Amino acid sequence: MRTGSVIWSKPFDLSAIQHSVFMSHSNGKLVVVGSRNQGTDRKKGRVHYDVHVVDSKTGKRKWFKSQN
Repeated sequence: MRTGSVIWSKPFDLSAIQHSVFMSHSNGKLVVVGSRNQGTDRKKGRVHYDVHVVDSKTGKRKWFKSQN
């Protein structure tokens, strides 16, 4: 943060996310959360939330979970 220089740069596939994307950083972890619709029926369809956790020092994915 002191220099503003890029530490790492890697492709990160968030193509499934259809709505807002939120990011937060703490304790060396970058957390990315986004939502998407599952199904087209308004009564039976559900909103799913995708949670990605990335090591902020290396850019390696640490954890992923999708839930409704």
